[in-house]
Amino acid sequence: MRLWKTLPACALGIFALHAGFSASAAAADLDCSDFSTQEEAQGHLLPGDPHGLDADNDGIACETLPSGGPDPGPGGGGEATEPAPPPPPPKLSKAAARDAAKRKARKYNRRSARVDTVSFDGCGRRSRHRVDCRFHGSGRTATQIVTCRLRIVARGEGRAASARIRSARCRSRSILVLSPARAKAAMKAEAERIAGKAVGVFAVGRLSPTKYTALAEWTRPLPGGAESEFCSIELSVELLPSRSLQVQATEPDCQTI
Repeated sequence: MRLWKTLPACALGIFALHAGFSASAAAADLDCSDFSTQEEAQGHLLPGDPHGLDADNDGIACETLPSGGPDPGPGGGGEATEPAPPPPPPKLSKAAARDAAKRKARKYNRRSARVDTVSFDGCGRRSRHRVDCRFHGSGRTATQIVTCRLRIVARGEGRAASARIRSARCRSRSILVLSPARAKAAMKAEAERIAGKAVGVFAVGRLSPTKYTALAEWTRPLPGGAESEFCSIELSVELLPSRSLQVQATEPDCQTI
């Protein structure tokens, strides 16, 4: 007689139930070889990892499998994870902006006929990628003084910067300068008016940009014609703000010769 025929009916039922449960568990057990992609394995990663798909417990199932699509995320799910936004461009270096602005100012100086020198006044940041710098320039001619205010804007990222002149405001101021020729002519005319004849003017000297001095001498016969006298005067001429000339002379110093 076979053994199973001697077992009670309840024991036979328990044995059959246990055999069926073991077969079902064996059929449901999964491992990485059951999947084609890592994302497919990730979709079967359950809490507690009953299938042993996450060997190092880092939340990623079957890391050695190739990728075949968007990552479903820990614990499965079909939604794709959005890629992280790219980092913002680096902030413009203030030193690089200052250097670019100075190069632009030097170029302006070389090309401007009215400006002789340009000096740096400082920079200020307006935004992550913009720095404004200020300069002042000056120039001088024989008759004018020129002053300029420059604002140069530098833009860029990191150490890469370019600059352009945003504004250049210049003012000119006239200056009074009396030329030697005009001064001598004015003093000669006054000496000849005093002497009543043509005279020579010499020892012309500049006292300032607008003022000169000189000497004038002449001889003239005295009444009767037997004697004559030698006369000299000191002269000065000044250019006034009205641009007219003011000529002064001392009293003639005359001696009989």
